[in-house]
Amino acid sequence: MVIGNCKLEIVNWKLKLRRRALVLLAFVPAVISSAVPASGLERLKRVSDRFYFFQGDFGNPNSGVIVTPGGLVVIDAQWSTAAAADFLREIREVSDRPVRFLVYTHAHADHVSGAHALARGATVVASASTVREMEKRGREMVDALKERTRNQADDLPLVLPALTFSVRAALRIGGVDVVLIDAGRGHSWGDTAVFLPDEGILYAADLVTTNRFPWIRDSSSREWLAALSRLSAETGGPVERVFPGHGEPGGSASIEKTKRLLESIRREVGAALDAGLSTFEAQRAIRLPEFSSLDNYEFRLPPAVGRVYEEMEAEKEGIAPGHSEWAE
Repeated sequence: MVIGNCKLEIVNWKLKLRRRALVLLAFVPAVISSAVPASGLERLKRVSDRFYFFQGDFGNPNSGVIVTPGGLVVIDAQWSTAAAADFLREIREVSDRPVRFLVYTHAHADHVSGAHALARGATVVASASTVREMEKRGREMVDALKERTRNQADDLPLVLPALTFSVRAALRIGGVDVVLIDAGRGHSWGDTAVFLPDEGILYAADLVTTNRFPWIRDSSSREWLAALSRLSAETGGPVERVFPGHGEPGGSASIEKTKRLLESIRREVGAALDAGLSTFEAQRAIRLPEFSSLDNYEFRLPPAVGRVYEEMEAEKEGIAPGHSEWAE
């Protein structure tokens, strides 16, 4: 299949081209919100001839840019109109080529809410699971983001992907191979990683942590571990450079570090359940010294313990893990 001058190579994966490219759930003028001024910082860093990494400030989300002769592939859309405009300004200092594809790594609002500022003329791509989550609770997540940021995220439209895939997709644009890996459920209902095999670069987004304690309150730890194993299998082994959805760049050790963190929580929660501790008692008792230096450790550990406690309790009852879908 060819979109513009970009070829989609379809090998052992499913592709669905959606008739409806954009769904606007709220109108917003295409202007930068004065509530979040441009930072003035140059945060788009060159990693290789093809790949640039945009690191969010103050813990805000990261993004990536793949530069090819056929145009740009942008990874994740930032969290607001202003943040996306700031990102786009820095992109234009690197390249004036059009954005051909915008890839969502997952459905969380802080990674997709700036799409209306970035996706003009571009094809938005995501896994089928990401689309399903956006359709079911995308507006709810955007509204929650607005509340957390004291309305700095403005009245954002929700841009649904025009192109969806399952398992694995290969975009070939300008002679460059961009591999999309549908890792399945983990951090969200469906997590996608972007792999540049010729560069040895993996944009693993929120599946991987480097210097920050991950947000686990809306996750399935068991499936997250499976997703990380799937990443390793799909990339053919360790990847030299790994980029998270928040925080600093990492290497192949970042995947193993994230696995150890999740395994540690499950081990400690399992022991708490066996000892008859309540959720509150487990949250007070469990500590993870190996990971205590991570940013947000004290803030995020208790809800992570609570989530994994809920999950493992359900597992004992024979209930399949799965985020908010448990209530469906």
